[in-house]
Amino acid sequence: MKLIREERVGSRVRRRYDAPRTPLERVLACPDVRPEVAVQLQRQRDRLDPFVLAHAIEQQLERIYALANSRPSALATPANPAAPVRRPVRKRFSIKPSPHLTSNARPVTSETAR
Repeated sequence: MKLIREERVGSRVRRRYDAPRTPLERVLACPDVRPEVAVQLQRQRDRLDPFVLAHAIEQQLERIYALANSRPSALATPANPAAPVRRPVRKRFSIKPSPHLTSNARPVTSETAR
């Protein structure tokens, strides 16, 4: 949405917006655009499918990630030389105290802390 104007009402600013339009619609609405350029832009838009473009982008990103993360490993085969490397699972630290420390422990109170 494009901002048309701002007007002050007391201490607030009221903003008025134009109806939402795509960048192509804004270009086509411009009186300075030559008709042959407008037709060419509309044909290009009609040829593009957003779902196909998104799929192609995802495939390219997967190839980039595979290249960035490729390491020689036992999983690599001649058919799949860039097999992903499996990393060992890290142990999570526990906040709970060890059971062997709490078996004989007494709760600390203001009386025992003195």
